[in-house]
Amino acid sequence: MSTENPTYQPLARKYRSQNFDELIGQDALVQTLQNAIEHNRLHHAYIFTGIRGTGKTSTARLLARAVNYVGTNNNNKPTTGPTDDCPFCQAIAEDRHPDVLEIDAASHRGVDDIKEIMDGVKYAPTSARYKVYIIDEVHMLSTTAFNALLKTLEEPPKNVIFILATTEIHKVPVTILSRCQRFDLRRIGVDTLSEHYKMIAAKENVKIDDDALNMIARAADGSVRDGLSLLDQAIGLSGTNNISASLVEQMLGKADRSLIFECFGALMKGESAAFFKHLDTLYESGADPKMVLHELLDVNHLITRIKADPNLLTNERLSPIEKEHGQNFAGHLSIPVLTRIWQVLMKGIEELRYAPDTQKALEVVLIRGLYLADLPPMTELVETLKKKELNSQSIAPVQDTSKPPSEMVAENTPKTETAHVIAQPAPVPEQSNQKATVVSPQAPAQPQPVRTSGTATAQARIQEDVLDDPLMEKWARIVNIFKENNEIGVFQNLYMHARPVEIKDNVAIIALGDRAPEKLLLKANRYLSEWDNASYTIEATAKSDSDTLLEFKKKQEAQEKQEIMAHPIIKKATELLPSFEITDIQRIDNQGDTTDENR
Repeated sequence: MSTENPTYQPLARKYRSQNFDELIGQDALVQTLQNAIEHNRLHHAYIFTGIRGTGKTSTARLLARAVNYVGTNNNNKPTTGPTDDCPFCQAIAEDRHPDVLEIDAASHRGVDDIKEIMDGVKYAPTSARYKVYIIDEVHMLSTTAFNALLKTLEEPPKNVIFILATTEIHKVPVTILSRCQRFDLRRIGVDTLSEHYKMIAAKENVKIDDDALNMIARAADGSVRDGLSLLDQAIGLSGTNNISASLVEQMLGKADRSLIFECFGALMKGESAAFFKHLDTLYESGADPKMVLHELLDVNHLITRIKADPNLLTNERLSPIEKEHGQNFAGHLSIPVLTRIWQVLMKGIEELRYAPDTQKALEVVLIRGLYLADLPPMTELVETLKKKELNSQSIAPVQDTSKPPSEMVAENTPKTETAHVIAQPAPVPEQSNQKATVVSPQAPAQPQPVRTSGTATAQARIQEDVLDDPLMEKWARIVNIFKENNEIGVFQNLYMHARPVEIKDNVAIIALGDRAPEKLLLKANRYLSEWDNASYTIEATAKSDSDTLLEFKKKQEAQEKQEIMAHPIIKKATELLPSFEITDIQRIDNQGDTTDENR
């Protein structure tokens, strides 16, 4: 004979809230509705929004029963308490009362469906106190259906209440929202869900470990219904009504928590042999590659949280394994290292999504992290360079106690010019594109440290500028007059298109390029004649082979870059950072300040 129970109900349906007191995690909503019922301040339209499984439809049904409660003695008042003794409420709970209609907008989304509602709204309730229309997933209604609902929703007949529910509130027109009282149902906390599931397990005579309950509550992601479905599945999997944490791990495709911590430890230490041993164990146990990645992210997040707030270790929600390993890792790992691995793991989630073989993709992602986890931070690399240069006596540190430890000063030869190299560190070296900005002075000066924020700084001597040219220097002074007087257009055209030939007796003879404006020379001389700080005139001649200021500057920078790249400290940097390159050169004055005129 079959022993199956034909009346078995899934836990999600069996333990649906039957009154406001059983509605967990929505205290503000419950209090507001109870006050409205007790003080006869019911609104004609409500809209409930939130993620799946937080109680939107349950709350709508509870409200419909509460406002129509009559009890066994034909009480004329609604109630906020239990409604089990009311025949009307029982009929509403069983979805058979003619005055309470629940409509699924996903399958009844057209204007004709709404017209049927409008036709029914005209008539008074047959037996209940209020006619209640519950429209679930209301965001699925078409535009015309929303428009047809507007007028009636704003001014419904007496004793009619509309209750709308949706998981995507942004898809509901503002015109609809403005006619409803809106309630946002929150995600249910893990602690609240754990206690709720523990109570239900006791009612079902199921013994379940606290760790297993916490796993189910975390996997529910704030949804009561999702967690009850998982609990139902765990009970069916156990067969003995005795649910352990390992059984839930197996059901969820999760890896053993202690093994995950060991795998994370080997990853952060760069121990490839131990790491792959743990990874193979996880694979053989049937752990889902995506879930392994998520578990490693959880561990990373836990350790980062402990680093930021050590009081988290006193949280009773954490298991002994999480507390022990979390405290150990937090004491040895830095925030920059944890952040770097977080970025690698997060990128790996996207890669696994499109990978044909998720296990191989997981291994490649973690191999990447394996070789990055123990990479020293950029400040350490700079300090290493500093020590090596000091040992070889090719470095002369600046005595500046206010300078950050990450800055260093190097001098190679007793030259009169200095260059500042500012290198930005990258979190993932093999994928990085390290670049530097070089600043070169105009005149002999004592080395001046460049102030940076979170960057490594170095000063290095370079050879005297072999491209210095008296003619170009005089011409640059004349061109800068236009910039000083805010005639930027003339300044730029002379900078880019004018080639100096000779400057003598306050007359500058130049050759203009083909792209120079026609009246450039006329405009330039007119300005020069008006300004007190200008005593030059400019004349044009035939084409010249000399450089424009722009071309001269590019050649000068190329020469400086070449000399700077030949410096020993820069050579060391390129060995450690193969993608290192100089992208800009800035000239400085004697005080170490950069100037726009000399960029």
